[in-house]
Amino acid sequence: MRRSSASSRRATNQGQQRQRARPARLLLALLARATSFICRDLLAALKNRLSTWRREIVDALTPALERMRFEPLEPRLLMSADPVSVLAPPPAADAQTAPDSHPTERRADIAMAAAPAALAAANAQASVSVTGAGTAQLTRADDGSYTLAVRGTDAASRVTLQTDGAGSHALLTALSTDSAVGALDLGLADLQGNAQLAGPVGTLVLGDLDGASIALTGTSANLRLGNVTDSSLLAGQTQLQLEADSWTGNGSLQAASLTRLAVHGSFDAALLVAPPGTAAMVLTGVNIEGSASGAWNIQGRTGNVQIGSTSPSWRAQFQAPVTQIYIVGDASGTLAAPAIQVLQVGGSMRGMSVLVGANLGADLALGGSGANADSFKAGTLARLRVIGDIVDSRVHIGVDPTTGAVLGAAGNRVQELVVVGALSGSTQLVAPAFPATVRVGGQSVAPNTLPQLQVVASDTTAPVLSAALRSDSGASASDGITNDPTLALQASDALGVTGFEARIDASGSAAYTAITPTAVTGGYTLGAAALAQLAGGTLADGAHVVELRAIDAAGNRSAVARVAFTLDTTAPAATVQLAPASDTGTVGDRQTTLASVTLRGTTGAGTRVQLGSATTTADSTGAFAFSNVALAVGSNSFSFTLTDAAGNTGTASLAVTRTAIPVDTTPPSVNTLALVSDTGSSLAVTRTAIPVDTTPPSVNTLALVSDTGSSTTDGITRDPRVQGTVSDNVAVTRLLVALDPTATPTYTDLSAALNAGAFSLSAAQLNTLAGGTLAQGAHTLSVVAVDAAGNRSTAVRRLGP
Repeated sequence: MRRSSASSRRATNQGQQRQRARPARLLLALLARATSFICRDLLAALKNRLSTWRREIVDALTPALERMRFEPLEPRLLMSADPVSVLAPPPAADAQTAPDSHPTERRADIAMAAAPAALAAANAQASVSVTGAGTAQLTRADDGSYTLAVRGTDAASRVTLQTDGAGSHALLTALSTDSAVGALDLGLADLQGNAQLAGPVGTLVLGDLDGASIALTGTSANLRLGNVTDSSLLAGQTQLQLEADSWTGNGSLQAASLTRLAVHGSFDAALLVAPPGTAAMVLTGVNIEGSASGAWNIQGRTGNVQIGSTSPSWRAQFQAPVTQIYIVGDASGTLAAPAIQVLQVGGSMRGMSVLVGANLGADLALGGSGANADSFKAGTLARLRVIGDIVDSRVHIGVDPTTGAVLGAAGNRVQELVVVGALSGSTQLVAPAFPATVRVGGQSVAPNTLPQLQVVASDTTAPVLSAALRSDSGASASDGITNDPTLALQASDALGVTGFEARIDASGSAAYTAITPTAVTGGYTLGAAALAQLAGGTLADGAHVVELRAIDAAGNRSAVARVAFTLDTTAPAATVQLAPASDTGTVGDRQTTLASVTLRGTTGAGTRVQLGSATTTADSTGAFAFSNVALAVGSNSFSFTLTDAAGNTGTASLAVTRTAIPVDTTPPSVNTLALVSDTGSSLAVTRTAIPVDTTPPSVNTLALVSDTGSSTTDGITRDPRVQGTVSDNVAVTRLLVALDPTATPTYTDLSAALNAGAFSLSAAQLNTLAGGTLAQGAHTLSVVAVDAAGNRSTAVRRLGP
């Protein structure tokens, strides 16, 4: 029993000890967690403070660094082993970001901008709130999209958009402000439309942009965007800090200056940075993690630029010196600047052109005139470092391609050149001077041992030349038939085209002759006079072949450009006559009694012939005809316009006389009637009189086909056609018609209109009777019916009220 009691007391004591220990363990756990929280917050605060110190130090040193000039002494190689271990990537471009007057607030604003991967489905319910002065009107359309109008805010106001789902996005089709606003927190809204921000904006956060346009005013703004596609941002008076997930498609970005450009994907937009006045630094803090393409025009000094890679379509013109460009991967495209302190490529340079000391004009390309004209001066590229290879690329420092001259002096030499890989293909590096040794392919070598390194520009690349007729005036734009032999030429060369040579209708090894085409916008022209001189004085009509070559400053000749054409400068001619079937008089006398005739002619095959509004084309034998040509009584003159296959024009003319048909009103008579031979003693002959038709025909009806007036009998119509009927005891053989007859009318024979006693007159026939066009107003029509005996009757009908 005692042992049992002792055991019980021991168990009781142990339980009490455990109960007393439980609070201690809980306290220790709470202390450990509190310590973790405290340490985490202390570390975060320390990190933020260190970041702030770092920016402040860099910003303080930046003016001094920008004023630095590299010493004229020969540089020393910086490595004793493989250069890869030495050429560490430069600091991230963000390290050079311009100071922010409110760095903590800026970081908080940007933290709210988690942009979605795709545009909103336009079905999220959204609401908006305003902190501070002003109002915001959010209007929902039938398709679920929204428009947002912000009014009366000030620089301390914050406008925030919320949606009903976690991370769901609303679709904005329009955004506008009428005054300053401190922050537009619209990270849960995608924009498909225009954003017109009439007042300054401190911070603008948006989701994705697709086909959008943003216009900013104010001196500075901080933007955070999602994925930007086919969109533009215009901030020509604004200093921008911009962050975006990507910027692709056909877009553009314009700002007065960019103190931060952070793009987490590709950047394909056209970039224009143009300060309204003089600015020491207009572009810095650039960090594009993906590929860059498009045209860049930076009109001021540039600090640090870091790009993931550049595509062949990247064209960048820096108008003022650049501190550093770091391309992490492969580099392609065109880069021009007056001076670059450091150009470093983490991959390879492939087909890239680096033109230091060059200004390529508004088109950012070699060649051009006016605003596109190029200029070349001495330039400086202090340090060039390439981790990979340099393939089919050129680096020209102070080279004038129009003369091939290398500008500048020893002070413009390259101070450091390191290429970890190889120099291959058509690669060429030209500079006023290089260091005593360079590092290529892991070896330190003298620059004069590498044929790709030159202090005098050499060029083995031939120009590119194309040529064609300036005006192929034939029936098609590609038939090679022309009346103007002027040739249009386009020529390009890396170091400039200095001359041309040509030959015409040559064979074999016939010599080329130097020519001087006329420079025009976009190329050159070689005119008829120059071609005639090339042909020996005269360029005859007929087939020709012109062969041309372009020559650059190094004497390289382009491939032959051939132009074959047929020259025809002779104006076409034609002979035209009245068709024999239409000539009722002596054939060839150009006289007829017909009111409607056919005109026939001959000219060159394929010639287009025009008579008034009618047009026809001569057949392969050169024959052509115009039928149903109306004639007025008297002389009728016709003028024909001729256009041949080469576009040459000529004229032809014809005069035809129409004579009136005479009206015979005298009946015939039987003068004698007797036997041919009276052989009997007597003969009684009975003479029977031949009956004479003296009964005139009748015009039974004569009326409008359609009386379209207010009544069917008022004689008012818009349809002048006339119809009628005639009859006779024998037959009506002729129908004569006169319009608006005078005391002695002239009738036109329209017997062809008779059909079994009925006739009708068309509007075209009435126009012919009127001499060309039947005028508006009242008219009178006189119709004469004539039978075989010459009897006639006349009916007159007034057409009109």
